[in-house]
Amino acid sequence: MEALLYLLFMVGLFFAARMAPVCWVWRPAEAPLNRLVWAPVAGSCTYLVICFRLAAFNLPGRQIVWAALGFVLLSALLIPRERRFTREDWRDAWPVFAVGLGALLLANWPLLEKGHRNYLAFGNPDAPFNVAVWRNAINLPFGEIPSTGFSSLYPPYNPGIQFGGAYFGILIAQLTGAELLALHQVVCGAFAFLSPLSGWLLARRIFDAAPRHALLTAAVLATSSQVTFLVTNQSLGAIHLQVLLPAALAAFDVALRPLRWTAAMFAPLLLVGTSFAYPASLPILAGLAGAAVFVAACQRPAVLVRPVSVAASSAAAAILAYPEHVRRIATATLMEARSNRLQASLTGSDELLEFAFTLTELSLPYTWGIDYLQYNIRAYTTLVPEVGWGLLTPLFVLAVYLASLAVTGMAICGWWRAVAPERRAFQLQTALMVGAILFYLLRDNGHGVFKFASWWCPVFLVCAVAGAVQIAAQGGRLRLAAGMTLAILAGFNFTSVLTLGRISRSDDAESKSLPQLPARRFSRIARGHAPGSAR
Repeated sequence: MEALLYLLFMVGLFFAARMAPVCWVWRPAEAPLNRLVWAPVAGSCTYLVICFRLAAFNLPGRQIVWAALGFVLLSALLIPRERRFTREDWRDAWPVFAVGLGALLLANWPLLEKGHRNYLAFGNPDAPFNVAVWRNAINLPFGEIPSTGFSSLYPPYNPGIQFGGAYFGILIAQLTGAELLALHQVVCGAFAFLSPLSGWLLARRIFDAAPRHALLTAAVLATSSQVTFLVTNQSLGAIHLQVLLPAALAAFDVALRPLRWTAAMFAPLLLVGTSFAYPASLPILAGLAGAAVFVAACQRPAVLVRPVSVAASSAAAAILAYPEHVRRIATATLMEARSNRLQASLTGSDELLEFAFTLTELSLPYTWGIDYLQYNIRAYTTLVPEVGWGLLTPLFVLAVYLASLAVTGMAICGWWRAVAPERRAFQLQTALMVGAILFYLLRDNGHGVFKFASWWCPVFLVCAVAGAVQIAAQGGRLRLAAGMTLAILAGFNFTSVLTLGRISRSDDAESKSLPQLPARRFSRIARGHAPGSAR
């Protein structure tokens, strides 16, 4: 029950953090989309931008989270009556919120079943490292290394690179007294609520989807196993990028189309807030924003003031929020961009070699969340079927590949459907995503393909649903084929969600994650420091 309350608290914080800006920027008649759906999607970014602005003043984390919470609640209470949400806002938004809550429960059912004190998920070794950073951040300014303890003897190479989710965990710990280690999974899991909302915004904005079709898009994203995978894999920063990327693309479109100037600040806020939550997302979002600005400038060369203003405001928002942190992120990005340490090869590490399956057998199925590395890999690599259930292996693999190809075809159709002049930016942005995956494929960088396919799956899913709707509009057998393909995709994903949850709740650490050794190592670390154990 505590875990559920913490998850719902974070959902409420997402909503409250953006309530006042949304109401001030858009009146009901002026909103390009439902204001209520915008609020929680951008709320996490708003809260993090406030926290990092305060961190720039060298305040410790325990002071930052209280000050940011006070600012958020006060701004929400001061909304004038004429600017508040209307019945129409609530009427249009509640189905989307219901789907979001469904996604939250679906991705977190093992956490709710076992309790946040006992649930280890996949045992990602990044989790104890993140929590160690959180503990330092409670009483120390951002990026400062303690003078005693393990961190003082083995400091990280770049102590200023910290996932923004730390401030959510610290806030819950300060409010409730809960153990930080037990809150890492709660913070990861709360972001699942945002994925259907983010996809709904992209479908409505870029594809002009009807409300029922946009709701269908949200439902498909709610069952996406890629979201559940990052939740159970405890990928604290990556989950923030994954669930907010569709909304960020929609926000870029809002900023560059004719609208009130204040609305253009939504895109910079999402860019900066997501980058502070996950530093690796800064070059990605900057590149996608640059593509949108480039297309807008090419289409309207005589009216350059809007794209130039959006680009300038994005850079200014990042620099004004925390300039030193932006410099650290840029430095780390340049270092990683020149590194070849993640290349999968027979002469490299076994850990990276396991990701090579994203380059071969599991490339398409993994991209669509249909199947995952290691859990079912023998079905793809066994040439001669075994006896018993193994006789069904060729049929299963054939069904997986056919479904993956069919969904890919629908996604291409949906991508091509966004043909209006103002949507060329989205086409270029999506093409850049695919190009990045192909680039890492050609470089045999399985880890890069593994990451990118997971981060961008929600955007591709929105394209696939848009393509299915367009195909179904032709009627007849095409309508049946499109509906069956979507149903098969959702069925495969739902099965993967249940499989991921079942494996993550297992007490057998050897069967949990990829790779296995860090899972066993984390299992011992976490159990040694679990609440109630000797300290």
